[in-house]
Formats: sequence, structure tokens, C-alpha cells
Amino acid sequence: MTTADTPQDNDARPLTAAEEAYQQALAAAGYGPTDRARYIAASGQDPEHAACVWDEQILAAAEAAGIIPEPPRPPAPTIEEQVRNWCDNAAYREFEEAHPDYSPFLRALTDEETQHIAKRAEQLLLEHGEALAEFLRTTPRPAWREDDPDAQRAAAAYDWRILALLAGDE
Repeated sequence: MTTADTPQDNDARPLTAAEEAYQQALAAAGYGPTDRARYIAASGQDPEHAACVWDEQILAAAEAAGIIPEPPRPPAPTIEEQVRNWCDNAAYREFEEAHPDYSPFLRALTDEETQHIAKRAEQLLLEHGEALAEFLRTTPRPAWREDDPDAQRAAAAYDWRILALLAGDE
């Protein structure tokens, strides 16, 4: 079984069938990992820069020209994953509100702070996880559209409803 070794996915997890097919299509068209490595080595550029050029320009141009397919989209997170993410985000948000002097740009969280946030996330999950899961199952999130302020407000209002639910305000 092949693992994900694309520049966008370095976690070495097993590839899905769609990702495997995509990697095979890239290789067949001359855009696979071996071709990428050859380009980087032959470019004479800084390897990180050459990798960015390959990933952001060469692959994009080949995709736009129809030479290679679009990459497969990752599967949507499960309701359970969404609930966990929202609880984690709400716990971190509460920490930031309680510690206005904290900035991730100035220092990393201490182990104690990280543990506090994780415990709070678990508490939110226990207290509000089922209600949040039901909300996520029954209430689709409005789509965020770059050129539509009404859609942006609707999506933001949805997010605020979730945070209010987790805060026990709803």
C-alpha cells in the first residue's frame, strides 16, 4: 500500500483509492513524485523554492490545461470530528478571553496551559457534545462566498450559534 507523500500531505497515512488513482494519473502524465524530484534537482534553484514552483505553478498549469486531473477532495469531517473541533476551538477561545495578555505570536502555550485547554475541551464535549452533534446534523452551515456579504454574515451567525451553544447560552 502506498502512503501519501505529496507536498501537501506529509503525514505518511495510507492513500485512499481516489488519492492512489490521482497519484497514478500524475505519474502517467509525467507529473509524479519522481518527475517532481527530477525537476527540483535539475532546476538549479533553492530546493524549497523549486518545490513551491512545481507544486503551485507547474501542477496548477497542467491541471488548468487538462493534462492532469484535479486532486481528490478530502472527505468531509464526521459529525464527531466536527464536535471535537468545535469543543477544542471553544476551549482555546475561552483561554484567550481569560488571558488577554497571551499571544501566540509572542510565546507558545505552556504545558499547563495546554492541559487546561484540553481539559476544558473535554468538559465542553461532555456537557454539550450531544446537543452540538444534533445541531450539526440538523442545521446545515450556510456557504461562505467571498463576494457575498450576506452569505458571509449567515455563515458567521451559524458559527456564533455554535459558540453560544457551547457556552451554555442557547
